[in-house]
This record gives sequence, C-alpha cells and structure tokens, in this order.
Amino acid sequence: SKMVLDKGPRIAPDSKKIPLYVEAGINKLVDINAYIGQPLFNEDGSIFGTLCAIDPSVQPQSIEQHSDLLELFSLLLSRILQNELKINEQKRVSEKLEMDSLTDHLTGVFNRRAWDTFLDLEEDRCKTYGHPTTVIMIDLNNLKAINDKFGHSAGDQMIQKTAQILKKNVRSNDLVARLGGDEFGILNIETTLENTQKLVNRLLKSLQNSGINAAVGVAAREPSKNLRMAVIEADEKMYQHKRQIKVII
Repeated sequence: SKMVLDKGPRIAPDSKKIPLYVEAGINKLVDINAYIGQPLFNEDGSIFGTLCAIDPSVQPQSIEQHSDLLELFSLLLSRILQNELKINEQKRVSEKLEMDSLTDHLTGVFNRRAWDTFLDLEEDRCKTYGHPTTVIMIDLNNLKAINDKFGHSAGDQMIQKTAQILKKNVRSNDLVARLGGDEFGILNIETTLENTQKLVNRLLKSLQNSGINAAVGVAAREPSKNLRMAVIEADEKMYQHKRQIKVII
C-alpha cells in the first residue's frame, strides 16, 4: 500500500533500508529483504490491485534496471484483467436475462417458456435412460371469484401462496412452473405414478389448509406416451376433477 501511494520505491533490492517497508505488517508474517511492486489500474485510473514479488534475500542493485519492463507487465496485466472483468460482467448480465426470461415474476417459479424447454429436455433423458417421470397439472378453482370479491391483489397473493406451497413440497430436482393465470405444472422427475399420487395428496392438503381450492390431474410418461402426451392427459384429468368440485367462497 505504501508503494501504491508513492511513499516507497517500486523496486527495493534491499527493502530493510526503506523504513516504510520495514514497518509494514507483512514483515511479521514473512521474512522480506527485497521487494518489487507495480500498481494495476482500472480503466478509470483507480487502483485495481498490485503486481508484486518478495524475496527473503537481498537482491543486486541491478534489478532496478528492469523498472520499464515491470511497468509494461503491469499495464498488460491490467488490460487482461479488465477484459476478463468485462467478459464476466457480460456473462452475468446474459445469465440474468436468461433467468428472467425463464422466470414468472409474480411467483418466482419457472414460466411457460421454461416449462416447454425442460419438458423437451426431460423427454430426451427419459428416452435415453428409461427412468419414469410424471406430470402434475394444477388449476385454482376460485381465483376469478376471489378477484371479483376481494380484488386482484388478493388473487395475486393466492397465486403466490400456491407457488410457495408447491415449491415447499416438491424435491429440489422437480420442476414447478406457472403456466399462465391460475394454472401450474409440476414435472416429477424419476418418480413413479404411485409416489406422485402421494405428493398430490400432500399438495392438496397443504393448499386446503391455506384456504386454496385446486383441481389436480396426474399422468405418467410411458414408452408409448411421451411427456407432451402425458401433459395433455394430466390436463384432461385436472378438468375432470375441476367439474367434480363445488367451490364455496
């Protein structure tokens, strides 16, 4: 830090002759008798860090002749680091945009686009490895009535609560998506229909305990029925369930 502030030389063949360097705290940790340092800069001229080297032995005075080379190295390294920082920042922005494009902003779960994408990816895995996967389709029965009676903010809260309950009850490798309006889908990966039905029972109980009435349909992928077909079947079963339910608000 003393070197960066120009309070000490950037090349010190015998650093013990420089009082400021002798007082540096690092001397309590390692034995330093020679020091070379050069600041690394951000594009705006601010300090990014330092390029430095230390040696336990005193070095010949001739190393001071390499000051121009040291400065060149630090400039090159500064540019390389700045380019890497730019690339990383662009990557972060790209990742955020990609995640935003796959996220339902009301609930924080995946959206329809993500659902369609992962459905196809999982279908490919099922074909390759033959593991079982099931689909759960969920539709809230009383959202319109809630909106009409209490306002859309109450309806939004019910949708958000539903998403929270679904996420809480599924495994980390399962996929929960809001498919639009009051409809959700769950991709229950590497799970049998029997185990999925147990999950559905838990979901319905948790939703009911929160005052949320929902219709549910379940279907399993089979060798003769891909996941897209399973979604259609689960959707049909969900609407059958919906017609059987009497909703009271």
